Amino acid sequence: NEPEIELAVRRILLMQAFSFFVGGVPMIFYGDELGYTNDYTYLNDSAKSYDNRWMHRPVMDWKKNKRADKKGKVEHRIFSETKRLLSIRKSLPAIADLKNIAWLSTHHHHHVAGFVRTLGAENLVCLFNFSPKSVHLYGGIFREQGIRFPMFDHWQNEMCSLEPSGGFLKIESYSFLLLEAR
Repeated sequence: NEPEIELAVRRILLMQAFSFFVGGVPMIFYGDELGYTNDYTYLNDSAKSYDNRWMHRPVMDWKKNKRADKKGKVEHRIFSETKRLLSIRKSLPAIADLKNIAWLSTHHHHHVAGFVRTLGAENLVCLFNFSPKSVHLYGGIFREQGIRFPMFDHWQNEMCSLEPSGGFLKIESYSFLLLEAR
């Protein structure tokens, strides 16, 4: 089911992006870079069944791993976009864990996490929509923090502006923005 696969890939990348940009050491569980699913076979092993961490330690499927090299395969997309996220993280000094994070109030959008990472003159605004629906964030959220648009979105690799009608910022379902003033 292609729409469900696309949704799953977007959720995987959303969770990875949040982990990579919130600070600290990014965490990739065994197989996350290729889209492995949870492995519940540990429940059948009395030596492991008491510890649910085993669900994140699947038996490696070497045929699945080889699909990371084939364009058009889900594994290739997740692997290459995970590498891209890491490259973006590495290119932005403000992501260093320097206690330089300020959380944004997203008002009534409880399924949206937003924060600003600041280092010198560099401000990186990170927004994550964990909802199955797109949202429109009111521009006042950003003005309260002195954030001005347009900004460059490092993930989409394009300029991003508030919508002309009403000054809202649209974030698609299960997606994220990594915004920086240019």
